[in-house]
Amino acid sequence: SSIRLFAVVAVVGVGVLMPINFMGDQLRLIDFTDLPSKSVDVLSISNVLDGSNKLWLHFSAVYIITGVACYLLYYEYRYISGKRLEYFMTSKPLPQYFTVLVRAIPITDGGSVSDAVDKFFKEYHSSTYLSHTVVHQTGKLRRLLNETEIMWTKLKNLKYVPQRPSTDNPPKKFLGLFGRNNPIGKYQKRLEDLEENVRMEQSDATRRREIPAAFVSFKSRYASANAIYIRQSDNPTEWQTEHAPDPHDVYWPSFSTSFMERWISKFVVFVASVLLIIVFLLVVGFIQGLTYMEQLEAWLPFLRN
Repeated sequence: SSIRLFAVVAVVGVGVLMPINFMGDQLRLIDFTDLPSKSVDVLSISNVLDGSNKLWLHFSAVYIITGVACYLLYYEYRYISGKRLEYFMTSKPLPQYFTVLVRAIPITDGGSVSDAVDKFFKEYHSSTYLSHTVVHQTGKLRRLLNETEIMWTKLKNLKYVPQRPSTDNPPKKFLGLFGRNNPIGKYQKRLEDLEENVRMEQSDATRRREIPAAFVSFKSRYASANAIYIRQSDNPTEWQTEHAPDPHDVYWPSFSTSFMERWISKFVVFVASVLLIIVFLLVVGFIQGLTYMEQLEAWLPFLRN
């Protein structure tokens, strides 16, 4: 759309406005000895007389370009929206399309997060509510999975390294000092131990401490969208809903943060961004000021000579 808008601006500017400006009389007395520096002014609006009716052509050109820009934005938005709808209608439905991430779940004394979620959504979304999954504190499981992934990567890289052919069995290590080491076997044994620990931790994960966050699934995309964009509680710090992330984009440590911690983090990021922009503008302004000889002479007096 930017290329189309630029083409329209070029046609209107070069084909209409420049000839009108050139036929103006404001700069009739031109010093042809200094024509290279004056020729651009002849083609600009400076050559149109004050109060001339030709100025309405400039105003009309602005309105035309604005209208074309609005139409191109509307056309591009409609085209992209159609593509998105076509993708959603033809693609295979994914669980995150029907799921909502709920944070800051209030818990009553003696109750659990799962009971609170089930009671709340059965009461207010009884016709569309399907199921829910509560987030548990599984820091140990995440560490085991990360370590398993690292070990599997090391083992995969070792298998692709060409081994030196040998007909004899490598001598075993004596007292841990002499002989050859077998890293593949060591990593395979370590990987098997990690997989066993992961299975044990997964079987025990549902008994870990619950975090006040849950993934709530609905029967339709429309129901999940309503749950996201409609406030669920009079208290804005409770029952906060947002889009469920893709399974590969979930950052589990963020679920244990409170509402105030997330708000403070966003505020700190906003302040840091503003300060960065201000510092950048100050530096750019200072450097641009150095391009003027008058400023250089004022700051560096020895340049006057």
